[in-house]
Amino acid sequence: MNLSEFGKRFFTSFRMTFCLAFGIISLKQKTELRIYKYYIVFLITFFFNNSYSQSPRLVQPVDICVPMTAEITKSPKPQITVRWKKNDLAKSYTITRKALNQDYWSPGNAFKTQNNYFIDKWVVPGIAYEYMVESKSNGSVFRKFRKDNGNVFDSIIPENFNGYGYICSGIDLPEQDNSGKVLLLIDSIVAPALTEQIDRLSDDLMSEGWEVVRRLAPRREQFDGKAVKFTKKILLDEYFKTGKLNSILIIGRVPVPYSGNIAPDGHSNHEGAWPCDLYYGMMKENYWTDTLVNNDSTADRPENKNRIGDGKFDQDELVNINVDVAVGRVDFYGINVFTNGFLDKEINLLKKYLDKNHKYRRGQLQYKVRGLVDDNFGFYTKEGFAASGYRNFQSLLGVDSTLDLDFFTTLSTDTYLWAYACGGGYWDGANGVGNTLDFYNKGAKAVFTMLFGSFHGDWDSGDNFMRGALCSDPSILTCCWAGRPPWFFHHMAAGFPIGYSTLISQNNSELYRTNYFDYLQSQQAYGERGIHVALMGDPTLRMFMGAIEPPTNLQIIPKAESNQVELKWDAPHSISDYYFNIYRRLNDSNRFEKINSVPLNQTSYTETISYQGNVTYMVKTIAPQKTNTAIFMNQSIGLTGNSIITGVEEIHDNELSLDLSPIPCTEELKISITIPDEVNVNLAIYDVTGAEIRNWEYRNCVAGTIFQSWDLTTESGERLLAGVYFVRLIYSDKVIVKKIVVVETK
Repeated sequence: MNLSEFGKRFFTSFRMTFCLAFGIISLKQKTELRIYKYYIVFLITFFFNNSYSQSPRLVQPVDICVPMTAEITKSPKPQITVRWKKNDLAKSYTITRKALNQDYWSPGNAFKTQNNYFIDKWVVPGIAYEYMVESKSNGSVFRKFRKDNGNVFDSIIPENFNGYGYICSGIDLPEQDNSGKVLLLIDSIVAPALTEQIDRLSDDLMSEGWEVVRRLAPRREQFDGKAVKFTKKILLDEYFKTGKLNSILIIGRVPVPYSGNIAPDGHSNHEGAWPCDLYYGMMKENYWTDTLVNNDSTADRPENKNRIGDGKFDQDELVNINVDVAVGRVDFYGINVFTNGFLDKEINLLKKYLDKNHKYRRGQLQYKVRGLVDDNFGFYTKEGFAASGYRNFQSLLGVDSTLDLDFFTTLSTDTYLWAYACGGGYWDGANGVGNTLDFYNKGAKAVFTMLFGSFHGDWDSGDNFMRGALCSDPSILTCCWAGRPPWFFHHMAAGFPIGYSTLISQNNSELYRTNYFDYLQSQQAYGERGIHVALMGDPTLRMFMGAIEPPTNLQIIPKAESNQVELKWDAPHSISDYYFNIYRRLNDSNRFEKINSVPLNQTSYTETISYQGNVTYMVKTIAPQKTNTAIFMNQSIGLTGNSIITGVEEIHDNELSLDLSPIPCTEELKISITIPDEVNVNLAIYDVTGAEIRNWEYRNCVAGTIFQSWDLTTESGERLLAGVYFVRLIYSDKVIVKKIVVVETK
């Protein structure tokens, strides 16, 4: 018991004891001394029992979470041991398992225990499972009471409550060879200025197993219902023409849909239509109407007003319908603390976002695998907003991996993979956290973030706190309004993209429970299935991207006389448990297809192909990625190379070539070496003083093309400074030297 709690109890006990004592003073003259002594003993006993009784402590957001982890055993028999950290307020626990795609927790799979572990012996490698641990607990909470005169006062009373934890687990879950189809929906005005970045993003996505489709959408800086409908038609046409979409990434000022007559932050001057990007992710168009809501309210933002026929929809929440496609938005219009209202600065922010997106995918962003929570609400309204931080981080990163620290003070200097912050909010910030200008002045070194506070959940507002987070250097890539309702990211520890978590959070209806309820659990979380639930950022991002070392030195040798192509490459050095997959893309196809039927342990592969034309091959390392709750097969970035299949044997004519791109280079140099005969080849990088930076040796190469990617680092992994460097190729008695220029990325 701390000093403050003791003081409150002492005062209450003293006041009650004094009243009792005063009430019996008159008894002194009328009562025998023996009886009076009994009263004195009673008063003393009452005072000390009341002052020092161990009533349950106050409940905090972390108490409605169950920190969980999973230990994986492969032999002699596969099993998953689920463990959780006990809470001093918890009386018992119940653990339940379900299949990944099952939409309910079966009571037949529930096991009640007072222990802190459960051994699941009925698991199959390659299959994903979900586990829920529910705690039955008792703690003290603030409860409001109303007096007869209308006054309201707070009282602290003991109350029952539940806590919840979730994990997604599995043993050697398979790699994602086919991630599905992603549509890049790009603001048509900014698209020409982003050609290089969009091309690079498309290449990254295809190398990760996505089929990539690009479409242009009209730019609308103000609400335009007709433009919203026009944009939706683009998506519907793509969805029904070529098959189901899995993700949509909005880039730029694509028209913003609005819907509802809501105020999920509880402010009357903020009630009305809210931005509704999930409209773009729902392929059942007849669900949406504009014939009911006619609210010409006192909302501060004109965009929140919703009138019949104005193009803003009626729906407040999803009723008997789900979002089909994960949608994420990267849109910096109106973030004037960064742009000053200039389009060129807005475009520059989009370029910077796509640059750090590429770096993260390549494993070039530095971060520590830990989470930060900056909670300025506590157990306000008994919802425990910060539980979205604690519950997810404990599951994703480890039960002791979450630190309670100040958001900007910490993230301006220290790196974190995840961060959560909440506080009384306004359009461009939250009390106790900071504001959008802090993202400009201080930056924040986290990758995935959640924010919560009033007003900034209406993310289309000017200088919006959540969209401003994505402007931050050097690393924030996603943000969401997590509190009303809570969000669920635990699947990402098993290799799923954040878009999967977005759909889970948008479509959740009591499957995943988090907030403060009684034992009956009959109430939905506030804001659950609301039309306002949205992801700021790229929905295709996963955890632990770029964590697996790729192969190197890919050679592609066409053998036209036998309709065969031989591929050779070098294995990674930093890992020992791995295999390889080979992928092929024909001409300008928008996806790679895996061509090996079984995992490859060797560093060569020959395929027979009847196709004639340009072919791109890609080799990837596949290796187990162990997380806090699962082991999934993670993929390296792809090592790619092109070859022209002509149907006749290629004639090299003793031609030797060294091709470099791009020049100048900012993050990566792609090197292509064509050699006419079997010989040893040496490739080296030098600075202007003649000092060697990197060196590669290719032995016993056959005629064909060698592809090498270089991330502009030295042998020790240090990033090169901007400047002039030289690439030297030695082939037999021939030497080729070419100059490159390295420029800063900022």
